[in-house]
Amino acid sequence: MPLRRATGFVESLLRLVKLEWAVSDFIILYRRPGYG
Repeated sequence: MPLRRATGFVESLLRLVKLEWAVSDFIILYRRPGYG
């Protein structure tokens, strides 16, 4: 596996993880009592 492909794969993985974290944080904040 070429290094460039490996780093690209890791970058996309980190992007997905960050996106999931942001969504879960938003859901937690949104479902907190007093916000709806």
